[in-house]
Amino acid sequence: MLAAVGVISAQDLADIQRGMAQIRAEIESGAFEWKLALEDVHLNIEARLTQLVGDAGKRLHTGRSRNDQVATDVRLWLRDEIDAIGVLLVELQRALVEVAEKNAEVILPGFTHLQVAQPVSFGHHLLAYVEMFSRDAERLADVRRRTNRLPLGSAALAGTSYPLDRERVAKTLGMEGVCQNSLDAVSDRDFAIEFSAAASLAMIHVSRFSEELVLWMSQNFGFIDLADRFCTGSSIMPQKKNPDVPELARGKTGRVVGHLMGLLTLMKGQPLAYNKDNQEDKEPLFDTVDTLKDTLRIFCELVGGIVVKREAMERAALRGYATATDLADYLVKKGLPFRDAHEAVAHAVKVAIQQGVDLAELPLATLQTFNPAFDDDVFAVLTLRGSLNARNVLGGTASGDRADSVDDLLQTLDLVTAQGADTSSILGGHVDTEHVVAVGHSAGGGTVLGAAADDRIDGYVSLASGALLGADPSAAPADLPNKPSFFMGGAVDAVVPVAEVTEPSFQAVPTPSLLWVLDGVGHNGFDDFCTFGNGTGIIGVAEASGLGELLNAQPQLRSLGEDGCIPPAVPVDETFPMIRHGVTAWIRALFGIDADPVGLGPDFADSFAEPVDIRERP
Repeated sequence: MLAAVGVISAQDLADIQRGMAQIRAEIESGAFEWKLALEDVHLNIEARLTQLVGDAGKRLHTGRSRNDQVATDVRLWLRDEIDAIGVLLVELQRALVEVAEKNAEVILPGFTHLQVAQPVSFGHHLLAYVEMFSRDAERLADVRRRTNRLPLGSAALAGTSYPLDRERVAKTLGMEGVCQNSLDAVSDRDFAIEFSAAASLAMIHVSRFSEELVLWMSQNFGFIDLADRFCTGSSIMPQKKNPDVPELARGKTGRVVGHLMGLLTLMKGQPLAYNKDNQEDKEPLFDTVDTLKDTLRIFCELVGGIVVKREAMERAALRGYATATDLADYLVKKGLPFRDAHEAVAHAVKVAIQQGVDLAELPLATLQTFNPAFDDDVFAVLTLRGSLNARNVLGGTASGDRADSVDDLLQTLDLVTAQGADTSSILGGHVDTEHVVAVGHSAGGGTVLGAAADDRIDGYVSLASGALLGADPSAAPADLPNKPSFFMGGAVDAVVPVAEVTEPSFQAVPTPSLLWVLDGVGHNGFDDFCTFGNGTGIIGVAEASGLGELLNAQPQLRSLGEDGCIPPAVPVDETFPMIRHGVTAWIRALFGIDADPVGLGPDFADSFAEPVDIRERP
């Protein structure tokens, strides 16, 4: 940059580049001689550079101060560390999900006040931590955005008289912008405090998980075992296996939170601009990063080594009358007010305690003494499994499909139908619920296929989807609805290949049916993902937000986001008119608005810039 704006000559630039390349090689090989008398890394490098290239080395520091240089270095370093931590968070989430999937049907007691409350799935319990670590990743991505700004060019505090191109430097370093005030730029440590706060929360989540691991591993619970490499034995008691790693993580959490308090205290009394106090940010920040990374790394391994003791968990869930709430809900569904139901069940629990039995072991006659609404079907809700599956709400612990997309679509249709008939509603008089077509893309296309059997739906359009999505091809055709259908697929769609999914669905569906295969169109040619971020697509937006490493750690997500967005795929501004025309023309023909379905047959394919393979099954 200094050469570009004319502050140093082209020859100086070449000499500096040559000298810095040699210095880098010396540092990497361990041959560089660091001298304490030169105070810091910058003066050491500048002195060595001057030895190698002469006066050009003395010009390296032009237009800068150690104040803005150090602030820049710390931000660049922390940015990279945030990316690395983000990858570790994803790995930890993946490890938790894998264990959760294996134990989705395992029941353990959910606790409040460390007392048995309600049964939950062990998998559901672990996924609570996945949610926590997701929020941690979001916070770190937000911190990264504010960290990734350039202080260089602020010099000591007031800027510089040299015509520096700070925006060029920021772009070269991959930063999102420049710090707008020189005084603030050299003295700001908000980014370090923000990171420490986010790191503290992440460690607190690890600590909460650790606390549960310690409890679960104790003899009083006996829910799990941890792999031996994460534990030690007692020095005097041979029967013991101590959960060392979770306990260390609990302790390290206090360390990280302490660093946050130290940084807050450090900054609270500092006047503008730079003060020597500022250098005390390094040790707590460096240690916070190291501690968080090391903890996440070892927990990624630890989680995979959890051994679940299913029987012990379910035995514990039977204690404490965990199904009492289900019993109260049963009475409410019979028409009893909740408070009356709560009182009746409280009496039932009291009797069960006196008799030393579970609620499910009380005879029906006994339950009916508390309320006559109890009937033979009550015992179905008193099982642990019945209790678990009753929580069939979004975010609940039921193991089956919860609030699935087909139900969502049909409920939406219910709502639109009701509001369309209500003249006081915003939809009143504006919705024709006598003529309904369901349209969906990708997984939404699968939802449409599942909902299309509903009598209110006259036909359906499936875009880049089909009945065979993720299923055994031989098993899917029988489920296809007997309704007019229109399938569209992209010829270069790698996510939902036409030949493997869309075309077999088209061939299997009861007639009539229509298939368009759009040449050069990928999966996202049917949606607006590619238009985000000024045309960079959702992948470009993610990378600009500092989530590139996370995408690299999940290649399937990257491939999904790029499919149809990367040339030579046809851009969406060319595909959308084709899709809009085709769907509109098909709907108009379906309802007899156009006697002749203009624009749907093979003759119409030539109207588009991109070839369309049109197939009909009359």
